[in-house]
Amino acid sequence: MVLTGDINIHVDSPNCVNAVNFLESIDGFNFTQHVNFPTHGSGHTLDLVCSAGDAIQSLDSTEMSISDHKLITFELNTSTSKSLIEGVITFRNIKHLNYDLFSNSVSVLPIFNSVEDYNSVLSTMLEEFEPLRERVVTFRKPCPWYTTELRLLKARGRQLERQYKKSSLTVHRHMFVQHQTDYHNSLNAASKDYYSKIISDGADNPNVLFKILSKISTCSSVDQCNMFLNYFIGKIENINNSIASVPLSELPQILPTNPVTHAFSSFAMVDIDFTVRTIMSMNSTNCILDTLPSSVLRGCLLSISPHITSIVNSSLNSGSVPPTLKIAAITPVPKKPLWDSAGLVQIALSLSSWVIISLRLYQCIRVFHRCQCWAPPYSAFICFPSSSLLGSMALVITAMLMIHKSTSALALILIAL
Repeated sequence: MVLTGDINIHVDSPNCVNAVNFLESIDGFNFTQHVNFPTHGSGHTLDLVCSAGDAIQSLDSTEMSISDHKLITFELNTSTSKSLIEGVITFRNIKHLNYDLFSNSVSVLPIFNSVEDYNSVLSTMLEEFEPLRERVVTFRKPCPWYTTELRLLKARGRQLERQYKKSSLTVHRHMFVQHQTDYHNSLNAASKDYYSKIISDGADNPNVLFKILSKISTCSSVDQCNMFLNYFIGKIENINNSIASVPLSELPQILPTNPVTHAFSSFAMVDIDFTVRTIMSMNSTNCILDTLPSSVLRGCLLSISPHITSIVNSSLNSGSVPPTLKIAAITPVPKKPLWDSAGLVQIALSLSSWVIISLRLYQCIRVFHRCQCWAPPYSAFICFPSSSLLGSMALVITAMLMIHKSTSALALILIAL
């Protein structure tokens, strides 16, 4: 804080009572008076520069012919706060990508058998056709619930404020205060209704709920954050304890109704048409692990599908998932390294990983249908299999991987399920 101006007190005179009282007053508020030279034509120090916590530099005076006071100049190192935050983003203008030219360039490439070659070559080609660009953008705090009616109420409040300042009447003051109270109540009601509607509409989507909670929560206490997390961890522990308390002898013994007569010792290879149908049936979402954006992959699928089919068949033939496809992007990042997020994390795999997993699960389901080995409690849910059913298929895939002495892909399969 800086206090400047013509105080009109002779602070340079030790016998001036007003000067002594003034210096004692500012000293009580931790202010320091920096001017130690005459600032008036009579030789006294009348113009002062006082600061609290801010360093004053290059303090100087200049004679002014139009006044009997000198011009006081100084430098102050301080940071200005900006209501809008600027940042640099990187992006690719995929809309300007020539899909036909990119597809023709991919079609003349040799068929890839490894994921590393696939990622390296296609990422280099994408950088040549549409390189990354940088742009400085302004981040504004979104306020979607601020409607036109609220803007009109705010404008009306400014009118009442100007009217009260002009007339200084009590009735105008009451009108202004009452309007401001109604305006703040309207703000709170609009915000509450907006977020309540989003929460009710996304009741079945945990991703939406956690995003809303991250926006509206302003908790800065570590204890409160841990209390919030421990609440959900406690719910999972209570469910596990209630399940573990049931004796194994009381659990129903479910056995296959039909004996197993078919062997499943290897995966069948797939063709390009099956790969295209599988990719087109997936959601067009992007993952940071994808080499190409989903829009580019779908637009050039006829030329890229032979490479993906070759990689998938190589994985099915060996019974293992390439190490590059075992990497998953998890959001949000858990606070504690050993903390089990218990469903609070969102796992994203690359498209090639999902293709391999989908093909393996598809072949397992076909074997289950052929063998008629569905357990009775699950037979009614074949169209919509539960997590337990998918877990049983994961065990079949695990056995397959153990036959091929490649159990390293088990983690990826279980994460996907």
